[in-house]
Amino acid sequence: MIWAAIAAAAAGYALGRLRPYRSALDWARWQRYGARTGRRDALVQAVLYADQLTQQARHPVRAWRAWQHRNTPTRPRHDRETV
Repeated sequence: MIWAAIAAAAAGYALGRLRPYRSALDWARWQRYGARTGRRDALVQAVLYADQLTQQARHPVRAWRAWQHRNTPTRPRHDRETV
């Protein structure tokens, strides 16, 4: 039992240090967008889709509000106020 806890702690520490999810996400975001064919592009889409699902699971209210305002135009920026 104690060895299982030590192994789980070591695995968690290794994953926290290596951060394979973050590395895969950085790689996927740097890929060029164009015609989607092949295994590499399917892997890019899978990583980006998994990131979206993770964000929605971790922050459901923020994801819902972002979805509600996805087509809302930004307000014009004025450098100085007009009276």
